[in-house]
Amino acid sequence: AGGRKPWHSINFVCAHDGFTLADLVTYNSKYNLSNGEDNRDGENHNLSWNCGEEGEFASLSVRRLRKRQMRNFFVCLMVSQ
Repeated sequence: AGGRKPWHSINFVCAHDGFTLADLVTYNSKYNLSNGEDNRDGENHNLSWNCGEEGEFASLSVRRLRKRQMRNFFVCLMVSQ
C-alpha cells in the first residue's frame, strides 16, 4: 500500500511483551501469577496452541510436535519476504 515495497515491512512471530516462541507452542494461556503482578503484565491476546497438552511436561509425541511447530514458524518467518 502507498507504493511501498515488500522489503519495507517487518515480519515477526513473537514480540517482547508476549510469549516466546517456545511459550507459543507450550501454553494456551499466560501464567504470570508468581511474579507479583497478579497476571496483569504481558499480552493477553496470544494466538497460541499448546499442541494438545498444557505446560512444559508433555508426552514425547507432543514435544516433537512442538519442536516441529517452532521450526515451521521459523521457516515461515525466513521466507516471508
